[in-house]
Amino acid sequence: MLELLLFALAGVLAGIAFGLVPGLHPNTVVAFTPLFAGFEPAGAAAFLISMGVSNIMVDFIPSVILSAPDAGSELSVLPAQRLMSQGHGYSAIRFMLIGFVGSFLLFISVAPLIGLLVPTAFSVSRHLIFAVLIFISCAMVLSEKRIASAVLVFSAAGAIGLASGGLPVNPAFILFPILAGFFGVSSMILQLRSRSSIVLQSIGYLASDRKSYAKSSITGCAGGILSGFLPGVGSSEIASLFSLKKDEKSFLVTLGAIASSNFMMSIFAVWLIGKTRSGIAVAVNNVYILSSGDVFMVVFASMLSMGISAVFVLKASRFLMERLQKTNYSWISSAVISFVVFMTFMFSGFYGIAILFTCTALGIYAILSGVKRGLMMAALIVPTVLFFAGI
Repeated sequence: MLELLLFALAGVLAGIAFGLVPGLHPNTVVAFTPLFAGFEPAGAAAFLISMGVSNIMVDFIPSVILSAPDAGSELSVLPAQRLMSQGHGYSAIRFMLIGFVGSFLLFISVAPLIGLLVPTAFSVSRHLIFAVLIFISCAMVLSEKRIASAVLVFSAAGAIGLASGGLPVNPAFILFPILAGFFGVSSMILQLRSRSSIVLQSIGYLASDRKSYAKSSITGCAGGILSGFLPGVGSSEIASLFSLKKDEKSFLVTLGAIASSNFMMSIFAVWLIGKTRSGIAVAVNNVYILSSGDVFMVVFASMLSMGISAVFVLKASRFLMERLQKTNYSWISSAVISFVVFMTFMFSGFYGIAILFTCTALGIYAILSGVKRGLMMAALIVPTVLFFAGI
């Protein structure tokens, strides 16, 4: 037990480090799983699970402040940026945190029911996945006012996704330049061009009734479980469908809730249906074969990580928000862009640089043309549709 505790605590620290630095996502750890060969298997699994939980929660900070999201939280930068521009960046982080914790507790409470229903539901739905993805894609495009621009953005992103799959780059790393270009670098370049600055941030938080929190957490938890059946559709797309109220508060609570249940579902799916739905799940499966008897270990590592990370996120985000006004935002954006370029080159070489520049250009076009940047998730959806359609 003590050994598992130490491994889990080490995972929390690693998750915090990954979460605070744009581009260092634990999904990339799948490429380094041979390094865990000498570790005690259950301990290595506890390390990876606690790292995943911690990373998702801590990543709320750069997603809001730096507009540098990781896979699955891309659209969070849009409502979060609006709250930041109104001086409520701390509240944006807090809303996502509330959704994450609420959904986690709900998921654990219904875990026995999930264990009974998921295997059957998966076997029934697996042949319909591509049709559902096509429906979601059409709904995304047709919901836009500028259909022609939406089709262009969706098609171009889909082509990028197909082309990137044929590059001699580790699949665990190629998503970084794609998502960074679409959702991070593109917006930061436009911010630099307009010389935008951060407005004075309030350390207080926007009020919202508990019923609203509860409803958003419940629907988000259900959405996260559903997203486990829909590879290629990120948490943000599910949040846009499951958010009960189309406002920033509800969306961010729902997004945090989906991120939580989606992660837990990816771990449970390893032993429920024998499928890996995330980089962390792949890494866990590589070092340790989970079984129903390991549920306690999964819950223990997750809850420990969640508790520590929640306190850290609240303290760290408050600290940063109090000091944003004293920092040159243009310098921060330039530094982050430079870091993203450096990390892209380190992980994926010149192929990654080419992808990053291409995706940044498409991201800028999407912003200037006024279509939702969520359409660029076609880079994941299109290859997934073709795979499940047998093409």
